[in-house]
Amino acid sequence: MKTGRLIPLIVVSLIVVISGCVSNVSTNSSDSIGNVTYSIGSCAGYKRNAQEYMYAYKNGSLILHFNLDYVCCANLTLHESASGKNISIYVDNVGEMCKCMCSYPITVRIRANPGVYNVRILGIKYKDMYNYSLIKELRISTSKPFECATDDDCTWQSSCCHQKAQKCVPVFERNTVNCTGIACTDVCEECTTCICRDGRCEANPVGGCC
Repeated sequence: MKTGRLIPLIVVSLIVVISGCVSNVSTNSSDSIGNVTYSIGSCAGYKRNAQEYMYAYKNGSLILHFNLDYVCCANLTLHESASGKNISIYVDNVGEMCKCMCSYPITVRIRANPGVYNVRILGIKYKDMYNYSLIKELRISTSKPFECATDDDCTWQSSCCHQKAQKCVPVFERNTVNCTGIACTDVCEECTTCICRDGRCEANPVGGCC
């Protein structure tokens, strides 16, 4: 009687590497952190300490914005880890090193429940030459945003028409809009100036304008 040949079971584990500016934090039922996205702006002129660390909480997302002073030939990427109310953001330079300096505007969006979070920003790791070190540690309450330090940190939300009648938002929250084919009316709107009051961007009415 022939005995059957045992066919081994092969288990293949797939590892998904998420590149670019989207990542997913591993969570469990007790965690309150979810999907994380980020954007890093182009290297601007060197303005050391040009802007404080600012944060807002909108539509279920914690939004952190800051400028990072670093070498101008870098290629910066971010990744993160989270546990409960603790968030660590790591900055890597996968580009080059040079002597010139500039300032990179960085905005990080984290899906999060309302609450108080401990946020640590660490960097900047470069190959095997420089490891992570603590850049900034923040204790952020979603109920007490710090969207602005001065009026210059606030502006009107982008719009094709009646720009000065729009909602006031932090500069880092302003989006671009496509105004192709949009026709504006001549109706006068209630215009405002955008001011910073107690860390929030607010609209200050100044009367109608056309």
